[in-house]
Amino acid sequence: MNTLACILATSLIAASAGQLTVDATGPIHQRRREPASGSGGGIGRKLPLKVTIQFVGKPSGEAAGDKIEFIITNSGDKEIQVPLSPNPGELEPDNPQKPYTLLRMNVFLTSDTGTGSERHEVLSTGGAHLFGETSVPATIVKLSRGQSIHVLAFAGPLIRQTSSSATKVVAHIVLTEETVTTKGTETVAQSREVGSATSEDYSPAAIPESSN
Repeated sequence: MNTLACILATSLIAASAGQLTVDATGPIHQRRREPASGSGGGIGRKLPLKVTIQFVGKPSGEAAGDKIEFIITNSGDKEIQVPLSPNPGELEPDNPQKPYTLLRMNVFLTSDTGTGSERHEVLSTGGAHLFGETSVPATIVKLSRGQSIHVLAFAGPLIRQTSSSATKVVAHIVLTEETVTTKGTETVAQSREVGSATSEDYSPAAIPESSN
């Protein structure tokens, strides 16, 4: 728990009553037992979350890609729980046979072309995965109406350099509950989608720059 607190302290780079920023660009403490297979489902629920993005700092080159900030704001009337830790290994039980459940949030970008039924999404590299467990309160935050979480992640190469006016960049978030079980040497994950949200379309050249 002390180790987790230290890692979270380095990941949470800003906090106030209405804003929390998580840096998911540093080294990640991965799980020792990463699920090799899994199953899941959901009902396609749209969450009342507003999603916007902005570039952070100067371009870091094609190899590393840009840093981008996902700004996720509760636009509904009810609290929404979102996870805070980019380090799933810190929430993995020591006993390999003990099942455990995490709240997981994936944030990512797609480059979309076309319109209507002809719309086509291409997943960009980069993005981030955040995890939380209700038994570790420091890893989950409850966002009330108007409150935000900012997630700093890599956008992947060439997002900023995309020049085609027909290409639109879209930010996505997906919240799931994930139960991980290990039997013998096999680790599997069973997921249930809580809901998702997407941003408006961005022209790559029109993605704003952070003022920080």
